[in-house]
Amino acid sequence: MYPYLIRLQNISIASYPFLFGLGITVAGIVMLILGKRDGYTIKQIGNLFILLAFSVLIGGRILFIIEFYPQFSGNWEKMIEISNGGQIFYGGLILSILMLIVYCKRAKLKITTTMDLTIVAVPLGLAIGRLGCFCKGCCYGKPSNISWALSFPKHIDTEGNIIGCPAYLHQLNDGLISPLHSHTLPVHPVQLYSAAISLVIFVFMLWLWKKEYAKGRLLFVYLAIYSVVRFLIEFIRENDMVAWGLTMSQLISLIIIVLMSSYFIFYCYCKKQKSRKMRIVFQKSRDSHR
Repeated sequence: MYPYLIRLQNISIASYPFLFGLGITVAGIVMLILGKRDGYTIKQIGNLFILLAFSVLIGGRILFIIEFYPQFSGNWEKMIEISNGGQIFYGGLILSILMLIVYCKRAKLKITTTMDLTIVAVPLGLAIGRLGCFCKGCCYGKPSNISWALSFPKHIDTEGNIIGCPAYLHQLNDGLISPLHSHTLPVHPVQLYSAAISLVIFVFMLWLWKKEYAKGRLLFVYLAIYSVVRFLIEFIRENDMVAWGLTMSQLISLIIIVLMSSYFIFYCYCKKQKSRKMRIVFQKSRDSHR
């Protein structure tokens, strides 16, 4: 929609990498603010932030290459070029979680506390990043007749060649539009849905963190919420199906939903058993004093 924030004669700032980087930076600022309450130093949060920033980039890119490998086969330069997008959120999230655990063990930090303040910042960073997707015209939705559906414009280079946007190229390749069309067919503004939902999740996660609800378990809360949201939103997002009529992100979401459901069932069972044992101990103590 707006591929460039600034485009002058000798200066141009592309929207996607700028907003992607801004999202990561804002998430880091949130981590720093929250970390102060829990006694973390600027150096500790700074080192963790740098590690996680690279993890997001590398993990997201690796999963993207795995899903769309035929596009990259034998082209190593294309694999490492990320300025034009090509990230999958789950890849960056999974690698970041693993790297955070490694960092905490080496830095002798409490994993659950560090994970809590980190995961709270994630949905805010993602919300900003999705605005970058919207500006670029990637991560787009399926064609729709709803009143708020949006059309993405055709991008042409200086020689008159059609170079974008991704939504336009996809519909052009599928024969839904012709090169004469100036815009795509109206599609669901999935990027804006995702940004709005992520912002709501951020507010909820921040509230949980401040109230110390689900302390040490905020990662599981976020994974449970996001996996359900992502699974559902994929039905109106334009993505290739990989198995059983589901996309890669839906398959990952299903795995996470099963794991998180099992975790919460087990947690509730253990909590119930602990409460039952405490009642028995209390009752025995009460009976012994009669």
